[in-house]
Amino acid sequence: MKRIKKITFLFVCQFLLFTGFAFGDHYDEIFAKLKNDTQHIKNVAGLVLNGWYTKRETPACKYHEKMGTMGYHFRKDWKMDKTFDPTEPEEPIVDTNGNLVGAEYVVYGDAAAVSMLNYFHLAHTDGSGEGDVKTNMPTSFEHKGEGKYELHVWAWQKNPMGPFMHFNPTVSCEKAVCRQIVHKDGSKTFVGECSQLSK
Repeated sequence: MKRIKKITFLFVCQFLLFTGFAFGDHYDEIFAKLKNDTQHIKNVAGLVLNGWYTKRETPACKYHEKMGTMGYHFRKDWKMDKTFDPTEPEEPIVDTNGNLVGAEYVVYGDAAAVSMLNYFHLAHTDGSGEGDVKTNMPTSFEHKGEGKYELHVWAWQKNPMGPFMHFNPTVSCEKAVCRQIVHKDGSKTFVGECSQLSK
């Protein structure tokens, strides 16, 4: 029964995507502004120039066996604080062509989390990642403990699973030299020419 529901959900997502009524359409105005305000980091060259880096000399493209990928995460450790700035995501996400496709926002403290949710018109109450209480939309929003909150946002490339999900099936890891595979049971495996952690 659960499998049938999951297949039905995926089918509906695909249908909505191709008929122009996908989850992200409600956020077109917000995302259009965000794209414009992040032109300085629209690709790897811009990210590096503005101080972002990868944890590995050869970064891993994170791939889920069922849900799609997370692409490559860049980061700025010193940005992970109690402030939310949509134009300066803590962990921008790029695809194998080096273009910005998404971001993982990481903030500390309830106030910053509320600012983040308000900006994206979300209204979570518990940070469980089960779904948004305001929009009834599945999201990746999570309270990781010790006041840390995270949210994936696919503003730069549409995600048929929803604009705030962890993984995006339209982003590919096929060209990646190194891949981190997330298996269905939650275990992880590195495949390819993967360097050790550089930081």
